[in-house]
Amino acid sequence: MLRLFLTSLFVPFSLFQINAQWILSQPIADDIQDLFFLSPTEGWAIGESARIINTTDGGNTWNFQQEGGSCTSMHGGEIFFSSSQKGYIVGPCDESWYTIDAGTTWTRINGGNFGGNSVFFTSENVGWSVDGSSIYHTSDGGNSWTLQKQVGKQLYSIFFVSPTKGWTVGFNNTIYITTDGGINWIQQFPPSLYDSLLGYTAYSLNSVYFISELKGWAVGDYGVILSTSSGGATWTMQRGNVLNYKSYNSVHFVSETKGWVVGDEGKIFATDDGGNTWVSQESGVINNLNDIQFVSDNDGWIAGDGGIILKTNNGGKISTSINNIQNQRASIFPIPATDYIYSSIERNGGSSKIYLYDIAGKPVKELLIVTNTNYYVGDLPSGIYIYEIINEKETPIKKGSIIIE
Repeated sequence: MLRLFLTSLFVPFSLFQINAQWILSQPIADDIQDLFFLSPTEGWAIGESARIINTTDGGNTWNFQQEGGSCTSMHGGEIFFSSSQKGYIVGPCDESWYTIDAGTTWTRINGGNFGGNSVFFTSENVGWSVDGSSIYHTSDGGNSWTLQKQVGKQLYSIFFVSPTKGWTVGFNNTIYITTDGGINWIQQFPPSLYDSLLGYTAYSLNSVYFISELKGWAVGDYGVILSTSSGGATWTMQRGNVLNYKSYNSVHFVSETKGWVVGDEGKIFATDDGGNTWVSQESGVINNLNDIQFVSDNDGWIAGDGGIILKTNNGGKISTSINNIQNQRASIFPIPATDYIYSSIERNGGSSKIYLYDIAGKPVKELLIVTNTNYYVGDLPSGIYIYEIINEKETPIKKGSIIIE
């Protein structure tokens, strides 16, 4: 038999503080659009006013490599390095560059007549870029670019797992795949976003990432997270809600199970099971987050508006300490019960989910809040757990600890 008590009601100085391990820096007063790291120490970032910065100590300090270009807005620009010396930046209004000396000097691509939203290389010479509704290809390291296809809809992200197989995503549920290096691009069809009151709603996809030729994810508007285990032959909607007006802007995975997404208003979500469950990580900011990248299970960075760069060396994992949480009356309770906990909050009252974490901060259970429902926790070992209640806007509203005996 399990007996569960809410310590937040009785132990005012022994509650668990939940802190995600993301460290904030603001190297420039500019909205940072994208970043790229080759190792835990060396990386680059691009600001909205076309400023390029570089770090060689993992983001502890940043140095200017270029103070800015003629474009007043690099919104949506992207940076990619194909080797330790060779890198590319694409952006709007033909504001795109390349470097062959790790950024010491940057040169305009095609003499300043080339733009883009996303760029990806599979080697020093072979790469692709999307600009508007067009897909471009280079086989000579970016010296020349050839139009491969126009799809008729704005494209925002492109990703390849090999020199032949890649995907691009964009406006109005758009996904295209190539299996021959871009000679042919074939449209794929993700599921529609549906609400019983609002009907079907189109959504943009802002970022795509594949960990293998079969397993991948795409994220976008309305908190949409799509996944596939078939190379995109079929896509499954892991998350999405037409009432969620926040956008997810970037997705990154380090294995078939472990990944992160970031989005508007400082939102970070992580998964350890391939996206079957997603749990929030606290960024400590409310700025829009535009890009995320990891070079290992632990070492990762996030770029955001307001010059924000967030850094973690433990995967952003939640840490726990026995101090400093306000003594709040909890909104879930078990009543001393057996194998269940209970929430008095009605779903239409604003709360959406309850997350449970173990003592190490690892997520162990995600519970969808339904009015007048008991939630089974009898499958959890005895011990102390942290709970977090997330509302339908994906904002944490209550935290506390529980004891399962």
